[in-house]
Amino acid sequence: VGQINGSGWFFGMRYNTKETLTSFDQVKDIATDLKNNGVDALNMKVTGWFNGGYEPGWVDKIKVARQLGGEDGFNAMLSDLAKKGVKVY
Repeated sequence: VGQINGSGWFFGMRYNTKETLTSFDQVKDIATDLKNNGVDALNMKVTGWFNGGYEPGWVDKIKVARQLGGEDGFNAMLSDLAKKGVKVY
């Protein structure tokens, strides 16, 4: 899960952007696939999901990345993983 800093070009001008690595919905799909293929004990580490991804800088307030699914997507992911018995760190 997470975002990394990236860049792009628009009319010859470079700009900064965030590149999505894995969305919250994709995490749920990965956990489902693993469970369906016999992985019983599953622990997942979720990083890079707030305040700009893997390089958040100074953190005084947590803001879930909209591009990954936002706060609703994050809570839905946690709920889905908990129902599957997946531990999230």
